Amino acid sequence: MSENPASLPFVGYSLPARVFHWTIAAAIPVTLVIALIMDGEIFGFSEAAQGVLFDTHKLIGLVILLVVLLRVAYRLKNGAPPQSELMPEMQRKIGSITHVLLYVLLLVIPVLGYAGSQLFGAINLFNRLPIPVFLPHDEKLGDRVFVIHTFLGYAIMALAALHIGAALYHLVVRKDGVFARMWPGMRLK
Repeated sequence: MSENPASLPFVGYSLPARVFHWTIAAAIPVTLVIALIMDGEIFGFSEAAQGVLFDTHKLIGLVILLVVLLRVAYRLKNGAPPQSELMPEMQRKIGSITHVLLYVLLLVIPVLGYAGSQLFGAINLFNRLPIPVFLPHDEKLGDRVFVIHTFLGYAIMALAALHIGAALYHLVVRKDGVFARMWPGMRLK
């Protein structure tokens, strides 16, 4: 593909799609950091502080789930801009697969967290906000659910790193406008 990016029309994501993307992009690292430090035995947090960390993690997870559901609904209704023809076919395929996997993990991880919390009987946020209960108390099953939840948390970190690395590659190395499609206010020159 020898075309100059500046000669091609810029097709970026809509404002709602960008808001959904950047809301999720801001929430994921926060909830991942909390997940990594919320074990009070390792970091010496008081039981109260540990409870706040767990509840904050759960609340952000529920927000992520809600925003992802809204984003998926918006995308199904409005579609997405076409992928850049400047990208080699293999990069477009890898990008598509990565996006599908991110969407799946962004839906499955919070659902597993919600299920695990219910199985452990953690049915309130901050000891005030009740959450609907659909599953019986079963800590043994809850342990298994949280193992999968944790493993998928590491998987999403790896995929997010791949996604960020690819975005930076397009910005810094290829300079092909792919990064500008999602970055607020950025345009091809």
